[in-house]
Amino acid sequence: MKHRTARLAAGVLLAAIVTFVGWTGPAEAAPPGQTGTPVKLLELVEGTLDAATPAASYTFRLNEGFPFSVTGRDTTGSLGLSVTITGPTGQTLATSQPLSDDPTFHVVDAILAPATGNYTATVTRTGMGSGAYSLLVLPGYASLQKYDDFELAGDDLSLIWTPSSSDANSWDVVGGAAELTVFAPNMLSYFQPDDALSYDNLYIESDVRIEGWPSYYEYGLLVHLGQDPEAFYAITFSSDSDWSVYYFGDGGWTAIQKWTQTPVVDGADKNPRIGVMVRDKTFRAYFNDQFVGEVTDSEMRVGEGSIAVVAATRDGQTDTLTIYHDNLVITTPLLENAAQAGDALGGLAGMLSGLTQQGATPTSQLPFGMAGQATPKPTSPPPPTAVPASPTPSASLVNWASSRPSDIVDELRQMGLVPAGGSVAMTVPTSFGDTSSSGFNFYPLGQSRRFRNFVLTFDAHLDITGAESGCGMHFRNNGSTSISIGMVTEDGAAFLGQINNGELHAASVFEFAPSVVAGQGSVNRVTVVAVEEAMRMYVNGELAAAGTFDAFSGTVALEVYVAEDDLGRTQRTYCQLDNVWLWEF
Repeated sequence: MKHRTARLAAGVLLAAIVTFVGWTGPAEAAPPGQTGTPVKLLELVEGTLDAATPAASYTFRLNEGFPFSVTGRDTTGSLGLSVTITGPTGQTLATSQPLSDDPTFHVVDAILAPATGNYTATVTRTGMGSGAYSLLVLPGYASLQKYDDFELAGDDLSLIWTPSSSDANSWDVVGGAAELTVFAPNMLSYFQPDDALSYDNLYIESDVRIEGWPSYYEYGLLVHLGQDPEAFYAITFSSDSDWSVYYFGDGGWTAIQKWTQTPVVDGADKNPRIGVMVRDKTFRAYFNDQFVGEVTDSEMRVGEGSIAVVAATRDGQTDTLTIYHDNLVITTPLLENAAQAGDALGGLAGMLSGLTQQGATPTSQLPFGMAGQATPKPTSPPPPTAVPASPTPSASLVNWASSRPSDIVDELRQMGLVPAGGSVAMTVPTSFGDTSSSGFNFYPLGQSRRFRNFVLTFDAHLDITGAESGCGMHFRNNGSTSISIGMVTEDGAAFLGQINNGELHAASVFEFAPSVVAGQGSVNRVTVVAVEEAMRMYVNGELAAAGTFDAFSGTVALEVYVAEDDLGRTQRTYCQLDNVWLWEF
């Protein structure tokens, strides 16, 4: 199968919040007889009607088959208005209906654009009064439930996402987008919000970004997903320029629309917008706002439910896949649920002031394995980005405490210490080692994946330990001759070194560092930068060690060092790592 991602919101967005969601591009000059102020989808516009200005028109461009809705509101309460929609040739397509419980609200719900071109929404006063109005053009249905740009949190439009990871995949909110990384072959991985969502008919869209040059990729959206994720519909696209609709239930896949190639789906496009409209038993798919196709499941095997964004690999795929979803939009029919929609759309004026700039909180859901069903067409990777020959030295990191890997990586990139590109290849929320065995003890992480050039960050927590015992990670373990280690000790030292054939590398550093917090129960945030021969280690944002070492690809692990006293005795040592992530180049 094949899939993708997005984020939801309840209510209506102000123009200052929403930009270009569902929009096909700049408005063209309107055809003869069709004039109006250009407006974007999801851009709230406001104005005033009176005897001198009894009507106002707004023009927007759509592709044939694209679903849209228009809502107009008498914000004064005494104006009286209607909204008329005309098509590219000037024909009248629809006239708004007032909500039964709120006649100040006029709605045109879910029209399929009959042709590609400019459309016009005209707001007209119907009485003798004067006053203010607002107008909103939406993709899909007329009730905006969610709009999530993965930047704002705590408002009614955003969702709650909880990060999670395993040896097979990981989910997180990184750099203002939902990040899905799949390490294993033949794996469909989806990221479901924590919110208690339940939709029957809906329209959902998301902006997708494919990281790097994977040999194959699938992306899409899940709908009608229950809290107990045993059944759902997956609408997906792939690098093979095809699309599909599958039902998952009873532990297996049922094809509603088998993988089908179409010129509308461009498999080489690594930044598409995808959309899905569900109306009763029919699924309509969109790629870059163009209609792909529709299919009906007469059985409709699962009813209303939540949503999720998707990334998937094929059988036998060996490279890591990272896909980002952003600008998730969900709309639902307004006229089917007028009371609820009226509540959601009522507070436009206070929406902006109620939003706060916070980091979005990510979500998770269990992955499902699935058989690849299409033949991949690998693309040629670009030439590797050269590593700066002379990195700009820096003794500290400004963003060292950030929970967003991109903040730290971007800062290192600006210093010239790491190349451009890359992505998060591993995340581990918590891992620990508990031992009294002397010397170095390690606990593998990352499912034996091998890394060469990377930024590695973790919080090292030492407890129940001897004074010289240490906690950290090893990396570039090639399984036979070489291993590199970065750790802090209970008595305040930092160690960055390499062991080759049992011998300590001459560039290894082991010294007390003022940035290391000493003592039992101490927590130190460590960042290791390894790019070819150059390695640097920051502790709590300060450069604690650096050197030039042999470069290898190798595995990673939690590392505990247990020291012996003068009598050869050891003390139980507990090392816990939190918030582990590795950004691979």
